[in-house]
Amino acid sequence: MSVNDVVLLSICVLFISSSSCQENCPNINSRSLWGARSPLSVSYMSGIPSLVIVKETGTTECMSRGNCLSAVKNIQNSDVFIHGKQDIACSFLVGGDGLVYEGRGWDIQPEYPDSLEICVIGKFDKNTLTSAQRSALVALIECAISKGKLTSAYTVQTPRDLTATSDNPGDMLYRLVKQLPHYFVTMSSATSTTQATTIST
Repeated sequence: MSVNDVVLLSICVLFISSSSCQENCPNINSRSLWGARSPLSVSYMSGIPSLVIVKETGTTECMSRGNCLSAVKNIQNSDVFIHGKQDIACSFLVGGDGLVYEGRGWDIQPEYPDSLEICVIGKFDKNTLTSAQRSALVALIECAISKGKLTSAYTVQTPRDLTATSDNPGDMLYRLVKQLPHYFVTMSSATSTTQATTIST
């Protein structure tokens, strides 16, 4: 492998560049593997989303597949039975083990309408993501583009960018998200009714 190849691979791992990085889709653990309950109702995407929302679950981190499967199940139960949602809020979740877990999936509206909502399992006010977790987050976004589930001209934001009172994600994850080249926030987006308003689905 040449020096140029090594440099390109490093960029692909840390950042998204859909024109030059040909990442394979990560192995996604399906809803059936973590014992998902059927959603109370389903709303489908109105089109291909151009917005990625990255947030944290605010729960204890998981570092093994078994623990992460249980964690995702617990998150669904909390979202449905405590927070009154129709299903687990996220499109996908990324565990500390570096694996991806299916939430609502590609075509179902997540909590933030018409977006790809990626939830990183854990609390990141002081804790940092594992290297495997960072790589899986990047690979999942690249996968969405390659599958036609996300436009190439997408933007990345967080609840902190969309709602002035939100502290999600914690500082360590927020710092990482702001390093992504597609990260974008404006004052108008913070007050946008189409992006800032969550739905109880």
